[in-house]
This record gives sequence, structure tokens and C-alpha cells, in this order.
Amino acid sequence: MPSASDARCVIVDLDGPILDGRRRHYECYRQILAEDQCRPLPVETYWAMKRRGTCVKDQLAATGAEALYDRFKAAWLARIEAPAMLALDELQPGAADTLKRWRRFGNVRLVLATLRQREDGVTEQLERFDLAAVWDAVVVCSSARDGANKARMVADMIRGTSRDRCMWIGDTEADVQGARQLGCPVWAVTCGLRDEAFLTALSPDHLCESMSQIDLRLDRPAEQRT
Repeated sequence: MPSASDARCVIVDLDGPILDGRRRHYECYRQILAEDQCRPLPVETYWAMKRRGTCVKDQLAATGAEALYDRFKAAWLARIEAPAMLALDELQPGAADTLKRWRRFGNVRLVLATLRQREDGVTEQLERFDLAAVWDAVVVCSSARDGANKARMVADMIRGTSRDRCMWIGDTEADVQGARQLGCPVWAVTCGLRDEAFLTALSPDHLCESMSQIDLRLDRPAEQRT
């Protein structure tokens, strides 16, 4: 394992860059509405709205379910990380191979940073997808509510590493905010929770479809090489 002082440090978000949570998010939404006999949006419409950054209240209003807002928020937090929901997640294509290839470089520290409530769910998924041994550190930011707080928790894990040797890979506004807070470049990937237009408006340092397009040796996405 490389020391903090001489290694590149790559901070990676879990949901989006590594795990495809579309089935989990939609099923959680669908179940909550069904319990109140409300009609859910079609999955394609739901996911398109979510990726555009549409707020929960507006998503509910699209099918006349806005009165459920408070109950929906509480029910969502209570079940989105339940084992049956987490079982719906899948690996993003190429994500596992990319992480394992980076691990073999030898001079890269890999830090997983995720806005999850429960550490046990993260541990179970990393083991299930054979990714538990990839990481030098895993930061489950259960108390963080935004990217700035996420960055403060990550900072403790990368103490001693120069920020110009760090990079952050994520798929939401929290990741861009977190990278800015740390003072390191951010690679936004469009395969996750936010679409290309939304992420472009945040002005990340680089934008690409997935982690497999990022070449650590050149510090930029593969499709931008000349």
C-alpha cells in the first residue's frame, strides 16, 4: 500500500460511478406510492426527471401525489437502504475492472466516499461485488447532508496528501461541491444520478460517461486525449 505522501489519491463515490441504482430508486418510489394507492410515473419518466435534478415535490406533483411529500421523505429514508432494496443494485459496466486495474498501479490510494446512512449495507455490497479489498479507506458519510460536509469527512482520510495529487470522481452536485471544498479536480460521470446537461452546468473539471474512460496516467478522460 503506498504512503499518503507519495501516492495519487483517487476519491470515488459509490452510487452512480460504481453502482447502478436505477432499479432500487424506482422500486422504492413505486412501493411508497402504491401504499397510498397513488399512480407512479413510468420508470423512464421518473428516471429522466431525477437525472435532470427535479425535486421530490415536483416529481410527486406530476401524478397528483404531492400531498404525500412528508410521508414520502420519511418512508424513503427508512427503506432505500433496506437489504431487499440494495439487492437491486448492479455494477456499472466496466467499473469493477477499472478499480482493480487502478489498484494494480501501486502508487494510487483509493478512497471510497459515499453519502449512505448505514455502513453495514456498504460493506455487504462491496463484498458481494468483490470490491472490498480494492480500497485503502472507506468513508460512509452517514451524518453528511451535502458535499461540503462529505469533503470534511474525506479530508481526515487523506491527511498528508497534497491536493494536487488528489482527484474526485462522482455523479452529483454533492461530488462537485466536495471536490471544490477539498481543492482538488473533479471528474463528473454521466452514468449515474444526474444527466450530462445538469452536470455540465456545474462546470466540473472533466466530464465523461463512466470511470472506464478516465486514464489516471494522463489525468484526463480517455476520449479527450489527442
